[in-house]
Amino acid sequence: MFVGTAGTLLARIVMHRNSSVVGYTFLGLLYTGLIGLLLVSDIRSSLLGRSFSARWLRYMGRISYGIYLLHYPLFIFWARFINSGKLFPSNPVARNLLAFGGQILIATVAGSISWYFFEEPILRLKERFPSGSAMHSRTEAEESKPWNRAVVTDSRA
Repeated sequence: MFVGTAGTLLARIVMHRNSSVVGYTFLGLLYTGLIGLLLVSDIRSSLLGRSFSARWLRYMGRISYGIYLLHYPLFIFWARFINSGKLFPSNPVARNLLAFGGQILIATVAGSISWYFFEEPILRLKERFPSGSAMHSRTEAEESKPWNRAVVTDSRA
């Protein structure tokens, strides 16, 4: 994790704009180390485990697929709005901060809408449609029911 952090910072400082490949490699190492630490951390006793099991982070994880699907077109439309020149024409720092904050807000709202009105209702349909293995194979409980047992008769009698 520390190698990833140091490598990412060093790549950004030394290589500036041409640091994509090297920077992303070290960023991958950083996140791999972080995931490793999270896997061995106790959710209840460690600070890292408690902070990464916070309610708002779990919610962001729930809506993350909607954010992933919708962020790019929303970011393009938002950038066109921000760069139209009407908002903070003389202050690019304020315009960039507004752009960043707006992108995060729009993506989060869109992911929430996607979750509540699209993803969650579809996920609730799983209760009505069993998976292939459950649909085609009988369980022991089903086999023990009297109406599921095969009736064997002796034809010699």
